[in-house]
Amino acid sequence: MKPKKLIACLLAAAISFSAFAPTAQATEVTTEAPATTQSITPAEAETLTPNASDYPSYTVTFGAGQKEFIQEITMDHAGYIYIPMSIMGTDKGISVYLYSDAACTAKLGYSSYLSSSSLTATQKAPIPAAGTYYLQFSSYSEMTADVPITLTPYCYNSDTRKIEAKEDVYSYNDSSNIIYHEIKISKTGYINVTAESANNIGSLYVTLFDSKKKALSNSIYLSNTNGNETCFAVKKGTYYIGTKCYSDAIHLKYTFTSVSEKSGSSKKKAVTIKAGKTVKGLIQATDSTKKYDYYKIKLTKKQKVSLICTAKSCESIKFTVIPASSKLTIWGDSVLIYDNDKKSWTTQDKLPTGTYYIKVEKINPNSSGYYSIKFNK
Repeated sequence: MKPKKLIACLLAAAISFSAFAPTAQATEVTTEAPATTQSITPAEAETLTPNASDYPSYTVTFGAGQKEFIQEITMDHAGYIYIPMSIMGTDKGISVYLYSDAACTAKLGYSSYLSSSSLTATQKAPIPAAGTYYLQFSSYSEMTADVPITLTPYCYNSDTRKIEAKEDVYSYNDSSNIIYHEIKISKTGYINVTAESANNIGSLYVTLFDSKKKALSNSIYLSNTNGNETCFAVKKGTYYIGTKCYSDAIHLKYTFTSVSEKSGSSKKKAVTIKAGKTVKGLIQATDSTKKYDYYKIKLTKKQKVSLICTAKSCESIKFTVIPASSKLTIWGDSVLIYDNDKKSWTTQDKLPTGTYYIKVEKINPNSSGYYSIKFNK
């Protein structure tokens, strides 16, 4: 047979064979690396007790023929993540882990489990920094059918960040580390800080720091007994509100009130309080315990003296009435106010005419806050 005829015969045979051969099926094998999908960024939690239904949900599929499946999670900040998960059913148990590396060797938090008897679970873990994390789903053998998994991730922010007055901020402490919240103050006054934890277990502390994160107050313990709030006197500048809580979500906010203070630094410079009038002042955290504010009242007739003293502070502020005459002694001459309180002070007997001074001082080196004094008629 001639060469050209031989080639033609072979081509015809090949075409004839292919017409009867079965169609080839392409099957993805995941022996080296599990499948991944487009990354998901969790929503920011805006409450201490969030409902998963308040946040966007995503459906990913653990495909038939796979033993492992990875869903990338993108975190924009350090914090804490919750990932509620649900399935309609499966004939294979599914273990869920969160890792900080693509090789899935550095585990975060504890594992979760989905199965025919456990259709829902919540994966949760601390997040050390912004970046990509890897949610791994695995089974002891290949899935026999596709399993859609619904994810509704949300998270809390634990990064240092600037916050504005009256802004609601939610964060998370997973250890005794302090979370810093930067604030900028435009004038002299005081800030009222309110903070509460999700479980209200009494383990929440607040500290005021300067722009270099040097503590300006003691660590103030907040609970229901003090209304979950405290106050700090501040001047114009940058500060940080530091919060510390043990494994809990935190809700933090603050308000600022400017105060124009007129007080004397000594008896000679004491500012007069007229009957029926109120004066306002501040005790700064940076003030020495030997720095005093002085006021004075003048009695033109023999009478009882009545004062109303208020404070919004951290630690204690002391008010002491001192007669100008060294020959006169006043029984129970002082009022001590701790935190946010109001106290009335009245002499038991009528005092003789003359001048009386009111000294305001901090008891603790880290005390600070706002105060007012009213001289009743």
